[in-house]
This record gives sequence, structure tokens and C-alpha cells, in this order.
Amino acid sequence: MEYNQHVIFWNVRGLNCPAKRSAVHSVMASTNPCIMCLQETKISALSSPLVRETLGAQFADYFFLPATDTRGGILLAWKNDIVSLSHPTIADHFINALVSPRDGSPHWWVTGVYGPQQDQDKTIFLSDLHDMRSCCADQWLIGGDFNMIATAEDKNNGNLHRASMHRFRHITADEELRDLYLHGRRYTWSNEREAPTLERIDRMLCTAGWASDHPSYMLRRLSSTASDHAPLFIDALPRSSKHMRFHFERFWPSLPGYHDTVAQAWSSVPHEPDPFRCIFAKLRATASERATSIDFDALDPRSFELHDLELPFSEGEIWDAIRQLLKGRAPGPDKFTSEFLCASWPIIKEDFVAAFEKLSALNGRGFQRLNEALLLLLPKRQDACTLSDYRPISLIHLFAKLFAKVLSLCLAPSLGEMISTNQSVFIARHCIHDNFMLV
Repeated sequence: MEYNQHVIFWNVRGLNCPAKRSAVHSVMASTNPCIMCLQETKISALSSPLVRETLGAQFADYFFLPATDTRGGILLAWKNDIVSLSHPTIADHFINALVSPRDGSPHWWVTGVYGPQQDQDKTIFLSDLHDMRSCCADQWLIGGDFNMIATAEDKNNGNLHRASMHRFRHITADEELRDLYLHGRRYTWSNEREAPTLERIDRMLCTAGWASDHPSYMLRRLSSTASDHAPLFIDALPRSSKHMRFHFERFWPSLPGYHDTVAQAWSSVPHEPDPFRCIFAKLRATASERATSIDFDALDPRSFELHDLELPFSEGEIWDAIRQLLKGRAPGPDKFTSEFLCASWPIIKEDFVAAFEKLSALNGRGFQRLNEALLLLLPKRQDACTLSDYRPISLIHLFAKLFAKVLSLCLAPSLGEMISTNQSVFIARHCIHDNFMLV
């Protein structure tokens, strides 16, 4: 894709004064985004002249969520000669729209959010994002001021609202959203006091489809004194691949043709009277890239017929795995054991088969609810005091344990012939003593 792929999300803390609008205009001029989302505009009625004054004449089209009195407000604007935004959804705390690049690149969805501050409103806000996910099934970029943090590392002190953090992490995992890595500084907001509280409440999330279509994206935190929030700038322009750093490998001298390769590179440098410059130039020529290839067929010419593994899971396969689950084991977070599956299978099998069909279709949305685990440390001695005195165990959810068992049983018949003979650990009919025979 060749179009300008710069997007900015920024809580500007009001556009009411000319000085603030001038500061926003300066950021726009230095970054040249094609889409701009401003949160907390604190404006209930927005005019086109004010938008052009703030963002520039190229931003003639926009969607607007009015502020309530002097609270909130979102402005989503774009350069119409580069992209077109349509199908808007304007909710209480976000604006969602479909982005159509003018150069014919794939469409994607963008959502600018300004999260509420009250706990009860945050729950409704996350529920609204969950409902919006069904409309943005493939490529979706969502960003802005969420007024929530995801982990303890997102704040510089221990005053944490863990329930809110858990709900936020839950919705991102349940909707399969990626938290884009923020390059540069860790935090995006400061209360600007003598001993400041710093938080990362501004962030960008995306789906796997958006990330795969924009593999070179980079999210950076810009600097500005116009707001206590930092602008988030994402650059998704394609980048040329970087050359790999040279490192001399110890085994190279033993390869055939090594001396010829070095001699050819060493003699390719023009004469240089300064011996220091001469050595530098010849070392650089010797370290230059050369065409290489690996014939993987020569490494292992075997081929295997594995089409059966792509078939949907059958009820018989699931039941066979249930019967082979070990009995009397500690339960996971759901507090159910394998005995429940055996005793209740005629009642519950329809729902379990439907869940396996969804996973077979590579649709993992919502699987986070059934893919949790408890990590426990069991003391190996009575006076355990250091970490080495404990044995860690993981107690996973019953459904996740069953799914892993079904996968292992499907692979088991083929593993013996697929894995090399010198791999002996945990492979049926392979013994570690066979390695002595190979040597």
C-alpha cells in the first residue's frame, strides 16, 4: 500500500482556546497524518471553520461526538484525497467508521474512544465495544483514551483498581485484540504534580487481520505541552527490509570453498595506499551479503499424508479422549474434573462438540473464558523458603485440558514416523539408549 498511513489519537483536553488549536495544528504539520482522532474536545457544537483552523484545510470531512456541557467530545477527521470514512457509528464514548483507502487497498475499521471515568459506566462502555466487534470482524484499529489500565506496569504507583484492570484485559482477550507495543516512553498521562502519578491510559488495539495487513506498523508517543496526555502516533508505512548484522561463524573455515570466497572478496577492493583504510575496506567487502540457499528437500526428503488432521473433530474422538483422561486429578479454575465429563457426557456432549467445531474453524473468540489456569507452588521440603524449594504445577481449565488431549491423540499415530530417529525423549517406541547405537 502506497498511501499515507499515519494515524494520530490524542486527548487534547479542550479545543476552546486558540492557543490549544494552534498547538494541535503544529503537531499535525510535523506528522502529516491522514486520520486524526481528538478526544475530550469539550465542544458541544463544532463548525467546519474551526476544524480547518485546528487540523488544516485538507481535513474538510469529519465525524463528531458532541461534549456533554464541557465534558468529553470526540472529533474523527480525515484527508479525503487519501482515504474515505463512511458507515459511522457514534455512541456515548466512541466513534467507529469504515476506512476506504483511495488507492484501492483493503478496507479497515477505525474506532476513536474516550472512556468514561465512573466504574458503572466503564462496564457499559466495554459492553458496547464487545457489541461493536461483530461489525468489525476482520481489520479493526481502535485507539484513544480508555481511562483504564491493563496491568500494574501501566502505572507508577501501587494505587490500582484491579477489578477494572481485569475487566479490560478480559475484553481484549475475549475479542482477540492486540495491544500495540508503545515505543519510547512507558506512560501517556501525568497529573503534572510535584510527585506525579503516571499512567498509560491511552493506547491502541487492533485485530490480527489489521496487524497482518500492516506488518510494518510502529506506535510512538509524541511530545507536547498542550495537554497532560501524550499524542499517540502510528506509522504503518511499509519499510524496506534491513540487512542482517554480520557475524563470523566458527564453522565457516571448514566449509568447502571458504578460502576461494575470502580471496575473491579480499581482492575485489581497489588499491588503497593507507593500510588502515585498506584493511577496513577489505573486511567490509568480505562481510558483504552473498546469495545463499538451503535445500530443505535434501535435508529430509520424506513426505507425509496428514490431510486427516484437517478434518473436523468427531464426537467419537472427543469421547475417546475423555475416557483416557486421568482420574482423581486436581481441578483447574472451573473446579470440575474428568469424572464430570464421563458421568455427564450424554447431557453435555452437544455443547462440547459445538465448541470443538468453532476451534476447528480457527475461531478462538471467547476461548479465553475456557483457557485459564492456576499456577501453584508445592513445597518440596517442610522448611521451604526459597523458590528452588518449590515445585510449580499448572492446573488448567477442564475444556482446555480436553482439547489438548484430543489434539495429542490425533497426532500420536503419525509422530513415530515423522520425528527423527535421534529424537528419543517422550516418543513411543524410542529409547534413549538408541542414541548410543547411532553414535
